[in-house]
Amino acid sequence: MSPIQNFEQHSRLLVEPDIPIQTRLNMAMEVRDSLEIAHTAEYLNFLKCYFPASSIILLQITKPQFVDNPEHKLRNIVVEILNRLPHSEVLRPFVQDLLKVAMQVLTTDNEENGLICIRIIFDLLRNFRPTLENEVQPFLDFVCKIYQNFRLTVSHFFDNTSAVVEDVKPMEISTSDQGLLSTGHIENGQLNPSTRSFKIVTESPLVVMFLFQLYSRLVQTNIPHLLPLMVAAISVPGPDKVPPHLKSNFIELKGAQVKTVSFLTYLLKSFAEYIRPHEESICKSIVNLLVTCSDSVAIRKELLVALKHVLGTDFKRGLFPLIDTLLEERVLVGTGRACYETLRPLAYSLLAEIVHHVRSDLSLSQLSRIIYLFSSNMHDASLTLSIHTTCARLMLNLVEPIFEKGVDHSTMDKARILLGRILDAFVGKFSTFKRTIPQLLEEGDEGKERATLRSKLELPVQAVLNLQVSVEHSKEVSDCKNLIKTLVMGMKTIIWSITHAHLPRSQVSPSTHGTHSQVLVSPSSSLPAPQAFKGMREDEVWKASGVLKSGVHCLALFKEKEEEREMLNLFSQILSIMEPRDLMDMFSLCMPELFECMISNTQLVHIFSSLLQSSKVYRPFADVLVNFLACSKLDVLKNPDSPAAKLVLNLFRFIFGAVSKAPAEFERILQPHVLVIMEVCMKNATEVEKPLGYMQLLQTMFRALAGCKFDLLLRDLIPMLQPCLNMLLTMLEGPTGEDMRDLLLELCLTMPARLSSLLPHLPRLMRPLVLCLKGSDDLVSLGLSTLEFWVDSLNPDFLEPSMANVMSEVILSLWSHLRPAPYPWGGKALQLLGKLGGRNRRFLKEPLALECKDNPEHGLRLILTFEPSTPFLVPLDRCINLAVAAVINKSSGMDAFYRKQSLKFLCVCLSSQLNLPGNVSDEGCTARQLSTTLVSAVDSSWHRSEASDIKADLGVKTKTQLMAEKSVFKILLMTIIASSAEPDLHDPKDNFVVNVCRHFAMIFHIDYNSNNPSIPIALGGPMLSSSSSVSSRSKTSTNLKELDPLIFLDALVDVLSDDNRVHAKAALGALNVFAETVLFLARSKHGDALMSRAGPGTPMIVSSPSMNPVYSPPPSVCIPVFEQLLPRLLHCCYGTTWQAQMGGVMGLGALVGKVTVETLCHFQVRIVRGLVYVLERLPPYASKEQEEASQVLTQVLRVVNNVDEANTLLASRTGSEVSELLEPLYQPLLQPLITRPLRSKTVEQQVGIVTALNFCLALRPPLLKLTQELVNFLQEALQIAEADGKCMGCEVCEPQVHLVTK
Repeated sequence: MSPIQNFEQHSRLLVEPDIPIQTRLNMAMEVRDSLEIAHTAEYLNFLKCYFPASSIILLQITKPQFVDNPEHKLRNIVVEILNRLPHSEVLRPFVQDLLKVAMQVLTTDNEENGLICIRIIFDLLRNFRPTLENEVQPFLDFVCKIYQNFRLTVSHFFDNTSAVVEDVKPMEISTSDQGLLSTGHIENGQLNPSTRSFKIVTESPLVVMFLFQLYSRLVQTNIPHLLPLMVAAISVPGPDKVPPHLKSNFIELKGAQVKTVSFLTYLLKSFAEYIRPHEESICKSIVNLLVTCSDSVAIRKELLVALKHVLGTDFKRGLFPLIDTLLEERVLVGTGRACYETLRPLAYSLLAEIVHHVRSDLSLSQLSRIIYLFSSNMHDASLTLSIHTTCARLMLNLVEPIFEKGVDHSTMDKARILLGRILDAFVGKFSTFKRTIPQLLEEGDEGKERATLRSKLELPVQAVLNLQVSVEHSKEVSDCKNLIKTLVMGMKTIIWSITHAHLPRSQVSPSTHGTHSQVLVSPSSSLPAPQAFKGMREDEVWKASGVLKSGVHCLALFKEKEEEREMLNLFSQILSIMEPRDLMDMFSLCMPELFECMISNTQLVHIFSSLLQSSKVYRPFADVLVNFLACSKLDVLKNPDSPAAKLVLNLFRFIFGAVSKAPAEFERILQPHVLVIMEVCMKNATEVEKPLGYMQLLQTMFRALAGCKFDLLLRDLIPMLQPCLNMLLTMLEGPTGEDMRDLLLELCLTMPARLSSLLPHLPRLMRPLVLCLKGSDDLVSLGLSTLEFWVDSLNPDFLEPSMANVMSEVILSLWSHLRPAPYPWGGKALQLLGKLGGRNRRFLKEPLALECKDNPEHGLRLILTFEPSTPFLVPLDRCINLAVAAVINKSSGMDAFYRKQSLKFLCVCLSSQLNLPGNVSDEGCTARQLSTTLVSAVDSSWHRSEASDIKADLGVKTKTQLMAEKSVFKILLMTIIASSAEPDLHDPKDNFVVNVCRHFAMIFHIDYNSNNPSIPIALGGPMLSSSSSVSSRSKTSTNLKELDPLIFLDALVDVLSDDNRVHAKAALGALNVFAETVLFLARSKHGDALMSRAGPGTPMIVSSPSMNPVYSPPPSVCIPVFEQLLPRLLHCCYGTTWQAQMGGVMGLGALVGKVTVETLCHFQVRIVRGLVYVLERLPPYASKEQEEASQVLTQVLRVVNNVDEANTLLASRTGSEVSELLEPLYQPLLQPLITRPLRSKTVEQQVGIVTALNFCLALRPPLLKLTQELVNFLQEALQIAEADGKCMGCEVCEPQVHLVTK
């Protein structure tokens, strides 16, 4: 279609009265299609030509049509052209006329044109508002008119239908039908007048609202007339049955009413005085609209928003009587799936608010429906966590009204059932969180984009509809915390209400709901029986136990300390308000699971701590906890480092820590268990490898029992005192770790008994007392207080004989504490010496152990030379002793810096004794110089041609000088080796001790080679003898110029025997380094000779108890130094202390596999005797030490008596089979075994013979030939093996019976 060229001519032709209607319609369509010209400079010319033409067509040429014909189409196109006109300043001169034309068409035309005119009017009033105030009233009058005709309009559409209609309920109208019907049409093609149109009504409230906001003076004059009409319009119910052809009209009706309701709710706050008379009618109309409204999401959402506005004002009272209707889900949300998924959060939030306001006026049946509805929603995973929180809070608000409804026995039962349902809902939610919180924490830790917790729980249909809402992880965690906190806080109120549900309400204070179980009962009153009782039933306790089983897992979400502490307090409050009987039942159900949960979350023990501090429940809770721990959890203390053991000890500390609160009641609780605990601890202390856990439990229990007076308990424990003291003293003297020594001493002096019961054991307690006085600060305090108590309480004539054996040590210990302030024990020690009276003076008559110097000579002296070359000697023995004390005595309190400096000083002194070449110039030189020296020591080219001259310069020493030097040298070696176990002193990169061990290994290796003419001699340091063989060391040396290298072995063995087992382990490491270096050097030197004589020097393989083979060196590798080391280690096995004995065992174990089989055979008997001696003297509880000694003994026996491997090695050397080697022994050894009947021998002999034959038959080729004798022998063996077990038992027992009778 070509554009219009001449507007003026075309507009005149458009209004010609004689042209046909179709031509005019076509011309109007041309104008509509050319409307883009309005956005150009021709807009004014366009308006001047076509606006008058449009007005003439609408007002003069055509008339309003109510049938779809060309004339209606013409008017519709003209109105559409007017609606599309741009609202610029060009249009302003035409606004008044345009508004009048629009109003004329709106009031007289059909609804299709009327809707367009409403938009024209709204746009004009919005864009040109200052000048159109006088034109507003006609529009408001029109709105009043259509609301006046609203009831007639409804009757017109729905009451005049004579045809038989289908019975369709209003709620069954689908929104999809709305789009299938033509807008504004009825079946016969007629059009609705604008004054009888639901669509016009729908659009009008929005314009009216805008006008009231724009022109406030119009409100006062129009609201009184318009408001009653609107209220009447929304109260029109509409038809009960809607025929299919009227579905669209019905939807339009409800849409108009909902828009009107929205307008009325807009007026609620500003014009409350006008609406107040209609409060009830408006609320009823809203609820009726919810009942009859179609399942359109937009309409229902707008209605719910209107309902929300009503709830924000005082007019909400009108909704309260309608609560029953609102409780129906199909009324509140609708039945459509889209409504169900979209509107439920808003709908249930509004319902919760309504219920909250009317909760006190609801009946039990209504409360039951509400609980069902909201508990279902709280478990609906498709709803957000905020809605779940709203549901939980609402149900909590219902607890008190439900509780108050129980006025008689019947209503109490019903109320209790409802409270139980709320409890069940809350516990079920805890169970859900127990499963989902680990997933939520995992998402937070990984930080990956994945489906949120809500999307994981979404229903499948939602996934199809793609309705999931992505929730940020942090917000989800926050919502979870809020919901969990609400649930935990609510559980307190619920449990309190259930506990008191069957008490008369007059006896329960209303202010105590959810706070504490305060019951107002007069002294003379008695609860009516049998229905009045206080507490929870069995099923309720089982439900409530879910709070502990599942709720404690939710605490993992609260990672901040303040949050966690708050939640723990809330859990504690829940349990503290329960009845003691119910608490015992609940914890009996939950304790195993709670214990496992506390292992992973140790903060949960604070709940137990709080319960033990609660005056109401501490007794039943302590009873359950002690019973649980004593009966089922003491075994976990066998592994004291495990989390379970630490938790058990912590719980026992809480229990015994609460003893002082109520000693009498705790005595009755602990009485059945204390004996059991002591018996278990004493039994396991002597059986398990690490008894530290049991000792710590005894320490906790002894401290608690010592702090209070327990007559019954102490009387029951009297028979246990002697075995307990025996056990403690035995452990104190036997193998115990340093960490247990102080613990054992404390247990000895804090045994739970009165002094009268301890009198028979007092002499045995004196030794622990002395050790305490010499121990740490805590032990000194305990020892002083114990001694003071004995001195104050006992007669001196009785106490003095008991202390006679240790009196000198006690007095010396007290003297050692006589120090001025700020030393804490000086005054107490002086006070005790005064209380002892003359005993301290009598002690002066006895000889004292004074410090003396056995040898007057100095072991190490420093030569200082000043100008003009005047040398003098400075003895260093005293300095060395001070440095050794600083390094070894870690508990002396010396700063770590000075200890390290002392160790460096000792290293320098040792280097000077070793007489290494070069000068020590800085801190890092010692290790490097020593390493360089060690490398050159194995080089045969490193010789000192002037060695004799150097030795001559040293001069001749006296025997006493040499003894002093040996003593200092040994002390230096022992200290350096022991210090390597101190992590504070030892640098991992410093290999000084390792290099010293290797240095001495090379010296011993060179000494051995000096006696072998085939190997060149390599000299060691000039101060260490390297000219004589090792065998000559044992003889009295006449060379007074050199130190004996065997001092190194003595130092090594002495540290192995040290009381400090940490130092002993360091010596074991040094021994391994020394032995491996010696073995390596010996193998490397003898490799060529072995290859030339008998092939490669393959080590002998022997099996060990640990299933790992032990490789002994071949026989040709001879290491004489081991012959010097083994007697020293055997001497340790006969030491007076268990530390020395175990040092010997450790040393022997380290040498097995490094010493040749020949050497072990030579020492076999002595080694076995020494190890058996150790095993006999180790106490039964020293299982670890017994196992170690047994393993070493087994290794030695297997190495020495390893027949199978020896035969295999011999066969490989000779190139023959084992059976060929053993064939000459067949006749003299094996033939007699199979010729005699097997039954004539004892069981042990039978087993030995069969084992020997099995070995011979397993050889390839077999050693035995298949003869008739052998077949008969094997058949006899099978018959004996298949014989009756009773006969076998008799044969086994016979020899033992004869031995006994003899």
